[in-house]
Amino acid sequence: MSPRAPRKCARFDCEVRVTGKRYCPEHVPAWQTSTRPGSTRASRALRAQVLRRDPVCTCDGCQRCTPGGCVRTSTEDDHAINLKADGSDTIENHRGMCSACHLVKTLTEAQAGRA
Repeated sequence: MSPRAPRKCARFDCEVRVTGKRYCPEHVPAWQTSTRPGSTRASRALRAQVLRRDPVCTCDGCQRCTPGGCVRTSTEDDHAINLKADGSDTIENHRGMCSACHLVKTLTEAQAGRA
């Protein structure tokens, strides 16, 4: 099979030729880049590792939980210290949480960030 001929970038006003892709590097839409959380192979592997390590929710006692702590299954990978609050992206800063507790924590952090 012979290689494909270069074609124009899919952006209407761009004349750059690309092979094997739709857009040139300058016009790749934001939703197609790998900068979204959880979109790289390494971040997916880290998430799987965290959920194996923490099979039960590790929340800090949010309002929805019983006094002894949450007993639901971890389905979310959470940063214990938010990245915007100088938290690291290492496994030590990740923990498994159930979706309900993760939502409460995320909304609390968002509200604190707006204040």
